[in-house]
Amino acid sequence: IRAGFWKFLTLDGLAALISAPVFVFIGHWLGVTFGENWEDMQATLAKVKGLTTWVTVAAALAGAALIWWRWRKFRERRAGRARAPEDGAGNG
Repeated sequence: IRAGFWKFLTLDGLAALISAPVFVFIGHWLGVTFGENWEDMQATLAKVKGLTTWVTVAAALAGAALIWWRWRKFRERRAGRARAPEDGAGNG
């Protein structure tokens, strides 16, 4: 995806305006919820770690499948354009 410098800077700034407060809120919530019970927080993170690994693997596989599918479609369209002048050459 191409974007000019100012467009990139604007979109990156907007993303930061959204993500920074979200992560601050999550950190505050975790601190309030598990501040006194650090062991409970570590146990919860251990449970989530396995799920996070599977979600990451699934997302990577889905992304790879999407890229492969789009590349295949691109090659089919490109091959179709290359053949088009040959198909219509005898109909003049």
